[in-house]
Amino acid sequence: MYRVFLVDDEPFIVEGLYDILDWSGMGLEIVGHAENGKKALDAVRVTPVDILITDIAMPEMTGLELIRN
Repeated sequence: MYRVFLVDDEPFIVEGLYDILDWSGMGLEIVGHAENGKKALDAVRVTPVDILITDIAMPEMTGLELIRN
């Protein structure tokens, strides 16, 4: 099972992503989420993930900065 981490500054988007797909049916497990790139970077440093799904425009650290790091 692949481990997925979601990043978006809008809570309803994250909630929608949890509900819209059959994650386990696709062999995926959501292991966490964050509201900005900085919090996501801190989290993925201690929680191994295979797939990172991120918004680009967010406060504190953009999704592109997150990917670069």
